[in-house]
Amino acid sequence: MSLMTALPRKEWVEIGVVARAHGVQGWVRVRLADPASESLSAVKEVALGDPGRRVRLLGAEADAAGYRVRLEGVEDRDAAEALRGTPILVSRGALPEPGEEEIYVADLIGCVVVDAEGRELGQVRAVHNWGAQELLAVALPDGDEALVPMVEGIVTEVDVEGRRIVCDPPEGLFDINRAPGRGAEGPPGAKDEAKG
Repeated sequence: MSLMTALPRKEWVEIGVVARAHGVQGWVRVRLADPASESLSAVKEVALGDPGRRVRLLGAEADAAGYRVRLEGVEDRDAAEALRGTPILVSRGALPEPGEEEIYVADLIGCVVVDAEGRELGQVRAVHNWGAQELLAVALPDGDEALVPMVEGIVTEVDVEGRRIVCDPPEGLFDINRAPGRGAEGPPGAKDEAKG
């Protein structure tokens, strides 16, 4: 009997988050879940936080730091700053289908994580990328969270349709990477680094 129910793939895919205002004319800086993604260049409409808040995309300019984006109805810096932390969603139908070896990061969220024997370890609640590789933030049955590197040898199978990820972690990985209450603010010290 399954302890967890895999969450279905959503029709609206979270591709990033508004990081901050950019300039004084209503542009925002968007931090993408996949820094290499060009998805904002391919769409004309996004949703702010949930599919009910859809707005036209008036401009999207890629640069080394991600994307600068202009949204309909966001006319000045105050309006742009008010969106800080808001997830940016895109309709799945507006995105190109991922290639054979590609997966949308958003499709990993909600997958049940099992070990090589099929025992449930937890459920993916978020995916972080702090530089080296993607880390699966796995909600554990006891309420804590473990960070699991999404690398070959540790993650051995990803079944997006079946909403299941097979993981073969080295002994102790779930103990040393346990993060009670860390949430999504980043690795230890990330808040301090951001302030400095």
